[in-house]
Amino acid sequence: MNEPSTQHWSRFWQQGHITTFGAALKDNYEGPIRNFWLDQYKILPADAQLLDVATGNGALALLAAEFARQQGHNWRVIASDLADINEAAGQHPAVEYHAGVACESLPFGDGRFDLVSSQYGVEYSDLERCIHEIYRVLAPGGRFAAICHHRDSYTLKESRKEMAIYEQGLEKNNIFRAAIAFFNADAQGAGDKAEKQKGVNYAVNRLREGNAGHPCCEQMVGAVSHAIRAASQRSPAETIAELKAMNEEFSNAHQRLLDLSKAAKSTADMQALVTLCRDAGFAGVELGQVFHAPGQLAGFSLVAQRPD
Repeated sequence: MNEPSTQHWSRFWQQGHITTFGAALKDNYEGPIRNFWLDQYKILPADAQLLDVATGNGALALLAAEFARQQGHNWRVIASDLADINEAAGQHPAVEYHAGVACESLPFGDGRFDLVSSQYGVEYSDLERCIHEIYRVLAPGGRFAAICHHRDSYTLKESRKEMAIYEQGLEKNNIFRAAIAFFNADAQGAGDKAEKQKGVNYAVNRLREGNAGHPCCEQMVGAVSHAIRAASQRSPAETIAELKAMNEEFSNAHQRLLDLSKAAKSTADMQALVTLCRDAGFAGVELGQVFHAPGQLAGFSLVAQRPD
């Protein structure tokens, strides 16, 4: 992903999430997505070298390392990401992590890897530069395989709902700022404390209109409610600090979804990526789709081979 967007991703990965789905998939990618990658691994030699770019906390690298262990292969698996990744989230003795590495400038030698992979990663980069770098580090006969966000995927549809909730609760009527204003008034003994309390109630009620029951909405309201309930046991400054931290946390989550929406590709975008791959020298470029489950589109799949 590009440099301006790394901070909110770094914080996300440092929380220990393995995939971009966070707590939704606590371990690793599952189902058809997992099977897509296993199919890529099955045709690699026993001494293969793999590179997973834009790895996050290494979901694919861990999947590859575990596959190699089960098969008795002696693979070297490298995982790189521009963000500051949390290696402890997926420790594996066969995975070598490299943080602060851009897809557009890979610090690896020419013709080294048998497979370069990306799961919801390369689409955040400068694709033309990225594809040339991937081609450079692949060994002759090596493959580049990726799954990219689809604009019409199940993930994007759900993300748009969450983005609308974040926009309501963080921008139109920020519930955290309303609560901070109330506790500031309380600490200062201001005469408009009751008015500030009404402001909190208004912001929360507006957020819950049409969104009540949605996990995203309930998490935000729950964070404010927790701060209010705990306020009697601590100073206003401590309560305000918690509210500011929560505001930042949810704002980072909102920004990650905005990044995702911007990076998601249309069919025309992916056809352009196929052309980029061919122009870089790849042969046999295959474009497809992957599903989470029947009717739940996960994204585009792409496999391209560097000629022998």
